[in-house]
Amino acid sequence: MKKFISLVAVALFTLPIFAEDVVVVLDSIDFRNDEIVIKQGAASPGDSVLAVKEGVTIGIDKGQNKGFCLTAFAHSSVTISATQNIKQLNFEFGQAGGSAKDGGLDAQIAVGATEWTAVDLPSQARFAKITITLGEGKGEGTTLDTVTVAEAVAIGMALEDNAKTTVDYVVKGHVVQAYNPNEGYTDQTWFMADEAGAFGEFEAFRCTPDYLVETGDYVFVKGKIQKFVKDDKTQIEIGNGTATHGEVPQGIENVVLTEKANKVMVDGVMYIVRDGKMFDVRGAQVR
Repeated sequence: MKKFISLVAVALFTLPIFAEDVVVVLDSIDFRNDEIVIKQGAASPGDSVLAVKEGVTIGIDKGQNKGFCLTAFAHSSVTISATQNIKQLNFEFGQAGGSAKDGGLDAQIAVGATEWTAVDLPSQARFAKITITLGEGKGEGTTLDTVTVAEAVAIGMALEDNAKTTVDYVVKGHVVQAYNPNEGYTDQTWFMADEAGAFGEFEAFRCTPDYLVETGDYVFVKGKIQKFVKDDKTQIEIGNGTATHGEVPQGIENVVLTEKANKVMVDGVMYIVRDGKMFDVRGAQVR
C-alpha cells in the first residue's frame, strides 16, 4: 500500500507545470519615464523611439514620444520583441480630430513568436496603452466582418455625414477603376464593385495594398467604412486602409460593360464617362 502511495506521489510531482501568463503594460506613466523610453524620437517625419520594460522592447523607426502616447508616423515600422514568447498584443489608440489614430492596426493581435513587426503603416498610430501578454502558444486576434460592396455601401449610408464606423471591416470586391500611386508613395485609390465591369460604387481612398492594384483585380480592403459627404455628393469609402489581393469566389460571374470607361477633361477637371453617364474622380455622378 505504501509503495502504491509513493508511486502516486511521484506521478503527481512529475506532472508538467505550466507557467501562468505574464502581462507587461506600457502607458502614459511609462512614456514619461526616461529610464523606460530610452529614445524619444522627434516631430514629423519622426526619428527612432525605443522603450524597454520587463524584458519587452518596443521600437519605432519614425516616431515621437509625446508623453501621453507613443506616436508612429505614417510609413513607419513598429517592432515589439521579448525574451520569451509573445502570446498576444492589445493596443489602446489615442485620438486626433475626433477619430482614433490606429495606423491600420487591429486593437488585438495574436502573435505566437518572440517578435512582431508592422511595416510601412498606412497612417499615423498613437499608442496610448500597449499591453503585451507573454506566455505559451498564440492568443486570439481580432475577428473582422467581411462584407460585400453592396453591404459596405448600406453600412456607410446608415452613418451620419462624414462619420466612420467604430470598428474595422474587410470589404471584398472587383477593382473596376484603379489609379496609380503618386510618385514616391505606395498608397493608391481605386473603385470597387461586386461584379467585374460594373460601376464602382465603393472607393478605396489612398489605401496601401500588398502590391500594385490594377483594374480587374479582386481585393480585400480593411479599415473603417466612412460616409464622405462634400458639396452635396456622397461617397462610401475606406480611407487610408490596407488591402490584399485574393481570388474571385466561385459562383461570381464576370460582367462586361457594353461601353468602356473613358476619362475626359472639362475646364481642367477630370471626369469618368461610363455607359453614357459622367462621374467625378471620387465616383459621384455628375448631373
